[in-house]
Amino acid sequence: MTDPAPHSPEHPANGELVRLARHELGARVRIENVSRGFGRPSTVWRLTGEDGSRAWLKRHASALLYERERTGLERFVPALGEQVDWSAPSIFSRSDRLRTLLLSEVPGEMVEASSLCRAEHEALLRRVGRFARRLHDLELPIPGGLAATQTFRQRLEHDLALGAPATDAATVRWARERIALACSTPALRRVPCHMDYSPRNWLVARSGDGLQLGVIDWERARWDVWIHDVQRMEYDHFHDAPWLRAAYFDGYGRDPSASERLQLDALCLVNSIRSIPWALEHDDPRFADLSRRRIERIRARIPGAPPGS
Repeated sequence: MTDPAPHSPEHPANGELVRLARHELGARVRIENVSRGFGRPSTVWRLTGEDGSRAWLKRHASALLYERERTGLERFVPALGEQVDWSAPSIFSRSDRLRTLLLSEVPGEMVEASSLCRAEHEALLRRVGRFARRLHDLELPIPGGLAATQTFRQRLEHDLALGAPATDAATVRWARERIALACSTPALRRVPCHMDYSPRNWLVARSGDGLQLGVIDWERARWDVWIHDVQRMEYDHFHDAPWLRAAYFDGYGRDPSASERLQLDALCLVNSIRSIPWALEHDDPRFADLSRRRIERIRARIPGAPPGS
């Protein structure tokens, strides 16, 4: 007999989560396990009450990600004001001891699985850009700590060190040069960021007023440099469809400055290098190949870049 999956409601270790779900949505709640099988060990369940009400249960294995999701949903999202043409989850119950959140349902379907025509896709990306600008412009107290430029550099150097064994020495030296150049620009500033802002975390719903954007998965939210909320698309989705980049920045209200462009390229380069060993460790050769292609796309864009091995 096969043992129940570790994230499933049938697993003995998840009894408290089942009781929490039943307490909030009733004894006859239907629980669907939609946890990812790799990458992060969080438990994610889709809950349906007997009356048809829907919610999500999310248990974080990481205390840091639990606190960041709370930051995003309890500090950033409420500060954005009324949810008119956008929506995000709200926390209606939580257990700090279990690092578990009960989240409201966000209407819509995943953008990547939607049947948007080009005009609708452009309209949605303008909305995506407007939402990002609204988030980044929030006037909230910034936590103390290192200056933004110093933090940015330290994180890039740390991630490059982790990814270096999976690429050639010339590319690693070049990445270090790009980090130094990016951090020699005018002082960076930290703002509220989603930090995993990409189509896999956008939902789209149609209404009488047009398209509505849903923004989910706030578990990496923190104060950081705003280009983090562009880098997941720049050499992937935007590379394949430049018109989406144009729509995003039209909604955002401006393009990156020359210094921000240096920071964005350095961030994209280092994250692509770091992603290769991560993908190989998680038996995901497709993602490893995508990361290598991103490096070559960045190499092709920047004059004087060393050839790949």
